[in-house]
Amino acid sequence: KTLAFGIPVVTRMDKGQRRRPTALILSPTRELAEQIAEELRPLAQAMGHSVSAVYGGVGYKHQHRALDRGASLLVACPGRLEDLLQMEALTLADVGQVVIDEADRMADMGFLPAVRRLIEATSDDRQVQLFSATLEGPVAKLTRDFQHDAVRHEVGSSEPDMTLAHHLFW
Repeated sequence: KTLAFGIPVVTRMDKGQRRRPTALILSPTRELAEQIAEELRPLAQAMGHSVSAVYGGVGYKHQHRALDRGASLLVACPGRLEDLLQMEALTLADVGQVVIDEADRMADMGFLPAVRRLIEATSDDRQVQLFSATLEGPVAKLTRDFQHDAVRHEVGSSEPDMTLAHHLFW
């Protein structure tokens, strides 16, 4: 899934801006943020872009240094990214592409208010991609508020296929 959104994001990134983020991927957990960053780093570097991941549970010093060196693609957890914005360690004004990965999990974890604030801090002509296991409730509102001319792609049936179940009784 990471490459499904990552390849288009990296190939569409602004070639002129290399120091400030032009693409943002939001993740609910630091483990997923680091996994996404590691997966996309080789592709981004081949295209002349740098990738940084920011998330809580670690000190700020290393993340500040990485941002000072420049990051055109930023993978972030909402809480830490808001902290760094408040510290004026970066700006999201040049971000034209936003990916919200596992939006349903972010809703469950209470991150959607922060996600909304972060999206609003990006460029007005941004493209927002949303990936979620479900699209009900607050996630549906997020899509209505931030996606225009949205294309919805669903994988799998909405009803479980009981013929695929294999039961064993002991």
